[in-house]
Amino acid sequence: PGGSELAEATAEVLGRRTMAVWQHHGIVAAGPDLEHAFGLIETAEKAAEIYLKVAALGPVSQKLTTAQLTSLAQKFGVEPDPEILGGGG
Repeated sequence: PGGSELAEATAEVLGRRTMAVWQHHGIVAAGPDLEHAFGLIETAEKAAEIYLKVAALGPVSQKLTTAQLTSLAQKFGVEPDPEILGGGG
């Protein structure tokens, strides 16, 4: 659900990324096939579930640094988006 403004914003995001998550609206994912897109959504849902469980325990006292996240990305053979790691966008 949403209007043309949300649709246009989603199209803009999907021009740069494979998934958009909108508060109060849900997740939209794109990929070469349905299985890939569904896998992205499952990954996002699992990450949200883990975050909620950790957040329920109280303030998060230990966080990964940008350098640690970059190192993990290299080990998994993925290129992190500097816009996201830098806190922009």
